[in-house]
This record gives sequence, C-alpha cells and structure tokens, in this order.
Amino acid sequence: MQSAKKPACFLFVLFLCVSNRLWAEPVTDATIIDGQTYFCSQSGISVERGDQLHLVYQPDFRSVCLVGYGCTSLLVGGGEPEISGQVGILDLTNGQFNSIQVARDLVYAVDVRDNKAALACADGSVLTLILPDFISNHVIHQHTAAVTVVQFSNNGLWLASGGLDSLVVLSSLTGETEPILLQDHTAKVECLTFSPDDDFLASGAQDGKIRIHAVSQQEQPMVKANSVRLIRTYTNLGLEKMASTESTSMMDDNRQNDYASIGAIAWGGMPETLVAGSSRGVLYQFSLTDTQWHRLDISQSHRLIQPNRIYERITAQGSTSIPANAGDASDCIYSLTFHPSGQLYVSQHQVTRVSLSQP
Repeated sequence: MQSAKKPACFLFVLFLCVSNRLWAEPVTDATIIDGQTYFCSQSGISVERGDQLHLVYQPDFRSVCLVGYGCTSLLVGGGEPEISGQVGILDLTNGQFNSIQVARDLVYAVDVRDNKAALACADGSVLTLILPDFISNHVIHQHTAAVTVVQFSNNGLWLASGGLDSLVVLSSLTGETEPILLQDHTAKVECLTFSPDDDFLASGAQDGKIRIHAVSQQEQPMVKANSVRLIRTYTNLGLEKMASTESTSMMDDNRQNDYASIGAIAWGGMPETLVAGSSRGVLYQFSLTDTQWHRLDISQSHRLIQPNRIYERITAQGSTSIPANAGDASDCIYSLTFHPSGQLYVSQHQVTRVSLSQP
C-alpha cells in the first residue's frame, strides 16, 4: 500500500473552514454527489450552500442515513423504531421521492454500488436491493444484534458490516464462500471503512479500539483464513480525559466505554489519512505504518458556532430545546466524510467543515 511508506506520524494542523447550520437533532450522515455535500438528520435532507445548510426534502419517515445513487439521486434510509424500516430514492432534479418499507425496524445504514443497495437493519439482517425498482435480492448475511454500518468495497469484491453483536462480517460478492466473521472487537461495533485501495478494512467500536485488517483482493478467495487477517490495533482511544482525573483501574466498565466509544471513521483525504471520531466529540488521526495516533483539537471550531434562527424559532415555540451539549467539544461525532477536495465534514449536532493540511 502506497500510504504505508509515509512517516510514522502525520502532524496535521486543523483549520476551521466553515461552521454550518445548527440543528435541533444530530446530523447523522453525509454524502457527496458531484462535489455537492448532502446531510441527513431527523429534520430531513439538507444541502450545503455557502455557509448554510438548506433543507431540500423531508421524508415521511425518520431519516437516519443516506448515500449518493448515481449523479442525481440520494438513497435515504430510516423508518420508525420497532415499527418500520424504510428506504427511498430522492431525485435531486425534480424533488420526486419514492420509498418502500423493507423491514419492521429501523434501517441504520445504507450503501450503493452500481444498481445494488446494501441495507443495515436493526433486526440484525444485511439486505440487498436492486435499484431503482427496490427489487428484493436477499439477506446476504445476518448478525445476532442490530447492524450499525454496512459498506461495499470500492472494487466490488466485498460487502462488510458491523453490529452490536461485536462482530464485523464480510461477504465475498464474487465467490461462493461463507461470510467471514471477524471477532476481534470486545464491544459493539459502531463504524467501519475500506481504505481507498481496498487493501485494508478499518473498524471502530465501543471498546475504544480501532482494528485494521488486511483484505485479500482475489476475486474468488478459496481459503477464508488467508482472505482477511488482523494486522494492527489502535488502543486506549477516549481514555486520556479520564486518566488526568482518576485511576483507570478505578473506572467502572460503563464509564470507560462511554469515553472510549468510536462512532465514526473515514479513510481518505489528500494526502491519504485515517481519522475517527468519538462519543465525546474527540477527533483522532492515525499513523498508517504503526499503532501511533494523536488527538486533533476541534474545540476552537465549536466556539465559533452561533445559534441560528431555526434554533431560536424552535426554542421559542417550546417544541424542543437546545441540547445541553450542542456546540460543545463533548458533542458526539456521528459521521466523518471526506470531500474530493480533501476537506473533512464532521457531523455532530452541528456540521463543521475542516481542512487537514501539513504545516
């Protein structure tokens, strides 16, 4: 892998570029279509225009996730907890939205490759659909708890998912092999991503660890043990705040997991880098040659964010209130998305666009 030849630790400087609209609910996902960035929250689907997020559509179900489909459409997933799991296609050229119920509980994550969609469902199933007609394909593999993330490899050879059963599951899309279960995590898996060249799969979990697996690029891997292997683990993420105030040995498991939970991960940028975000709003960057990592301070960017009129209007009407941690550095990071320009979108209760650049 070309990036493996880079220095062991990249010292990047974090610059705030734009702080966008503050929502009453968290922004849970983002995607790029033809250079344009779209976002998902319970308020609906929004698009970045200048320094603001503008609402473009409100589905008739709770929107949780989205991904670009073709050059002019979005695939949106969500539903109602314990009632329905739904997906829909939003045509950005005419505003038309077609949706279908696919499960009896939420769709937590979606991904698309060509005309095939993969859905991560709260009932533990990973479904595939043929688009745009929502033709049911099959359950490609099953978790024993809710599936939180799903992603195709860029070359189309693999489909990976992570779940609350602490498993990462990979299915070959070209061979007849059984799904491969990666059981390295010791807590619920929240996020995963393939490297741009598909040679590696990174996954993060509530155990405060990020694990890197090397992935075979053979079109029909014959021996599962040789297809995927663990090569690196980054540890102790999210614990540095605790260590300054109390002994780690005295921390109960729940508190420890609360600080350590890794909820978002992204691999990309220029130059290529791996970043992850925690439930306490901490952004990390990782060496691609060893197990070193460092924390990127984004607290300054939060101080620049001001409540906007939407927040003031919602609060005045009494329908909701500003979350206690809105605009604070402890705000949970729900998704990280690299723009083709190399900039990184950090989605929390607000969206912050930052640049990772060498000094």
